[in-house]
Amino acid sequence: MDGTQMGVLPGDDETVHVVLVKGDDYKPTTDGAVVYLNAGNDLQPMLDKVEENGGQIIQPKTEISPEMGWFALFIDTEGNKLGLHSTH
Repeated sequence: MDGTQMGVLPGDDETVHVVLVKGDDYKPTTDGAVVYLNAGNDLQPMLDKVEENGGQIIQPKTEISPEMGWFALFIDTEGNKLGLHSTH
């Protein structure tokens, strides 16, 4: 796996919850599938960190429905479109 970098995000239970992979053949995109990250009870504190760290918010915190919770969209510093989801 020459030219590949990996970042592992462990969960509270010491298992791997997310693996981020960067490689020579991977290209950032805003046109592909959107990965939504679980931001817990309220996504706003996590969303506040997006612009502080060089990202761009493209959809602020928006209610889907009372039953389904809230979402937001942003572009990270590498140019990928990502989403956040929370219950409140």
